[in-house]
Amino acid sequence: MEIDPIDDQPPVPGGTTAIRHGQYVREDRAPGPPSPRSKHLLTPKGRMVLAHMAKTGDTAIETAAAFGLSEQTVKNHLTNAYRQLGVHNLTEAFIALGWLKVK
Repeated sequence: MEIDPIDDQPPVPGGTTAIRHGQYVREDRAPGPPSPRSKHLLTPKGRMVLAHMAKTGDTAIETAAAFGLSEQTVKNHLTNAYRQLGVHNLTEAFIALGWLKVK
């Protein structure tokens, strides 16, 4: 397996490079280890939404109903949390926060 000298992370098979928010994003990289500061980057509501989804496995629609929010508000909290954590999806967010262990 080849190591990229730019970020020293091995490529994930089938990954791609995309442009998001005007920057190149390497989607062929596994998420890095959780940062001890990760949980402090989130807003209280973003953390609340993520914690609820991690605990219950609820979707964005179900989470919105549980908190009396619109689905779009929950999605906005998720999008902001992903940006703050530097991840692209819910699974990566759980890994970054140390809530999901990967072997």
